[in-house]
Amino acid sequence: MYKANWKQSEKCIVLRSFNLDHATVKEIIREIKLRREVDFNDMMMKFYGITKTSDKKYLLVLEYAEGGTLRNYLKEEFTSLDWQDKYRLAFQLSSAIEYLHEKETIHEDLNSNNIFIQQNSIKLADFGLSKRIKSTDQISFDTVPYDAPEGFNITGGNLQDVNRENKQTEKLKKSDVYSTGVLLWELSSGKRPFADKEYNISLARKISQGLREGIVEGTPKDILTFMQSVGIAIQAKGQQFKKLPLF
Repeated sequence: MYKANWKQSEKCIVLRSFNLDHATVKEIIREIKLRREVDFNDMMMKFYGITKTSDKKYLLVLEYAEGGTLRNYLKEEFTSLDWQDKYRLAFQLSSAIEYLHEKETIHEDLNSNNIFIQQNSIKLADFGLSKRIKSTDQISFDTVPYDAPEGFNITGGNLQDVNRENKQTEKLKKSDVYSTGVLLWELSSGKRPFADKEYNISLARKISQGLREGIVEGTPKDILTFMQSVGIAIQAKGQQFKKLPLF
């Protein structure tokens, strides 16, 4: 991923490389049309198009967020955030996912490294086209704590998501909801889930068996109830997405 300046408009953009081998032209066109629909929402990272370098490498052209990723933002700013700040970000995040689901769009890869902060507001990235250009059923160990464990298929040292493999839309929506619950825990704690553990097949197995992080003291009731309802504090229960009420 690279930061660049767009000469025509003098705005900062992000260029992200990808391998065209994992996507067809038809899929790319489909996802570009989809992005045009959701790009009108201010909570979505704008997608400007695709470009090709002189050595024939393809790049996604995306909006630049000066606040960086949510993970980095929490690392640097968490001590200055009060519960109302955290609740505001939680409300924005839940509203953004609800909006995607209303558009029959599934993110599938929610984690604090592909949620960005711009002017102290949430921006969602890495859905739609970004998901199409990489393997759809393989789970990266880097994101294991964010993935709904009921979709885990653990074989030897490999981890796959059967919901992605079978393209089960409703279950994938519920997986988005579970991931949002994990992110709310991250907002409340200021740290990555299971930050003291190695992200590997062993952790995936323990999560699938019920391992969860503890609730952070002082967590507002609405956030706590949501996390419990989607399985962050108790066994996962898939549900339709409803955003948090605003203060």
